[in-house]
Amino acid sequence: MVTRTALNAHTVIRSGLAEAKVDQLNERVEVSRATHAEFTKGKWEELAGRLAAWQQNIGEVQRTLDQVKLSVQRQTTAAGR
Repeated sequence: MVTRTALNAHTVIRSGLAEAKVDQLNERVEVSRATHAEFTKGKWEELAGRLAAWQQNIGEVQRTLDQVKLSVQRQTTAAGR
């Protein structure tokens, strides 16, 4: 079973904030290097912009799916006549 600590360690390692080895058998994480992360106002603004774009893209995907669903329903209804 993968522990929460191991999952958190993998997330930190993949993000580049640390270099470490995860020993799941012994439930240890050996950190060889760590980076201090600073989340400035500019980073928050950048993140907000990315999230807004993501939200807009998800909305467009939902509208497209709704149109496809409606089209399939119409075709099914027309074929049943």
